[in-house]
Amino acid sequence: MLESSRANSFVTTGSVRLSVIEVVASAVLLATCVPLRGEVKLADVVENVRKNEQLYGDIEIVMQESYDIGTRTPANGQLGGNESNEVFRKNSRTRYVSQGKWFRVERDGASQITGKTLSLDHIRAFDGETTRVFDQSAIGNISKARLEDAKSIRPHMLPSRYMDLPVPLSVFLSGHEAIRAHPNAQ
Repeated sequence: MLESSRANSFVTTGSVRLSVIEVVASAVLLATCVPLRGEVKLADVVENVRKNEQLYGDIEIVMQESYDIGTRTPANGQLGGNESNEVFRKNSRTRYVSQGKWFRVERDGASQITGKTLSLDHIRAFDGETTRVFDQSAIGNISKARLEDAKSIRPHMLPSRYMDLPVPLSVFLSGHEAIRAHPNAQ
């Protein structure tokens, strides 16, 4: 569904709203990976994506997500012998800022399943030396390395955002060994 107004243009996929500029920029970026003639090699595509990822070293992105099943009754029951609860409503706002080697990702929001509201609150920040994580206003973690997670917003990865991939697109395209070797996959 495409909504337009003079002030804002958004593409809605499911319930995720992306500005038309973001979608077009992603398409143009991927199109520039293909040479004008000759054989396209994956290594060339990966290298081009890696170079373009470096353009996002200084960026701020804010993304609002909303999901609601509407008037339909949630499908709750058993799944593989375990009780399953469907998420019937979710609202969150994620802000990602990257400045050189520093980054911060902040998400506020909640997800609702039958009888429960679950916090989606999450803060992860790297100051050049240490990554600090604070989840659901209750759980903290500190690491002496730069560790990003799937909540980081990478413009190249918007189409696959919900696959929970903690690595850049160039690493993902490089295959299993590159993914396993990446610090964020540990």
